Amino acid sequence: MKDGLMQALDEAALATAAYLLGLAQRAFEITLDYLKQRQQSASRLRRTRPCSIGQPP
Repeated sequence: MKDGLMQALDEAALATAAYLLGLAQRAFEITLDYLKQRQQSASRLRRTRPCSIGQPP
């Protein structure tokens, strides 16, 4: 019985690790997509409107 319990715990740990790895990979993909979009938006803003900090409008 002890061997069966240890095997079940090992399989549960492996399944949990696989799930968390997939979760981390997806979070990374979402973050990367967000950063790419944000960078493109910032580039568009810089090209269309020069920075006017400290200057009257």
